Amino acid sequence: MNAFSTAPDQSTETMKSSRVSPADIWNLGTVILVISAILIFLSRTAADPDLWGHVRFGLDMISFGSIPETDNYSYLSLGQQWINHEWLAEVILAYAWLLGQSLGLVILKMTIGFIILGIVYFTLRARQVELVLSAILVLYALILIGPAIGSVRPQLFTILFFP
Repeated sequence: MNAFSTAPDQSTETMKSSRVSPADIWNLGTVILVISAILIFLSRTAADPDLWGHVRFGLDMISFGSIPETDNYSYLSLGQQWINHEWLAEVILAYAWLLGQSLGLVILKMTIGFIILGIVYFTLRARQVELVLSAILVLYALILIGPAIGSVRPQLFTILFFP
């Protein structure tokens, strides 16, 4: 077709079919809003009084290449038999610390939070729950797990493996 033809050409039809609908804009806005809320919520990190002990134990395990069998830091039970049931989490926390200090620990916590909420979201979508309702339920899940993921601690992994 030439420029003066009144019949629509194929490129015009392609442009019309690729237009963004109001529902697409609404869905995109919902996703941006939910991700922003999650980022803000997860980035807030309270100090856990045991954090630096967990990081120290993890650093020791990395340095020595083994899990300690005795308590080397307690005042009253120094040298006593000790079973460290959080050793793997402490090693992961130590590596996060080595990679990025405090920021590395916060990024680890945020990553775990995103994975948890991603599991919730994709489970809802797999069950064909509408996008907006899925977003609302993800935000509700965020509120429910909020107190448990407010600080960096080994229990983050417990919460991660729950869903």
